[in-house]
Amino acid sequence: MYVEKDSIGKIIIQDISPAEAEILDDCICSYLSGKPANTRTVADKVIINLKRQLEKLY
Repeated sequence: MYVEKDSIGKIIIQDISPAEAEILDDCICSYLSGKPANTRTVADKVIINLKRQLEKLY
């Protein structure tokens, strides 16, 4: 896995293996497991979107 910032400050994660994507997905699941669905914040929704994107990879 390779992580860098682009010229406008956005973080880019490249060359992530399926195993690394699965580990990151597991971490997201752990983070979300203690939060009720009806009280999710904007940040939680961003994390859920990242989780959906990761699930497409493996």
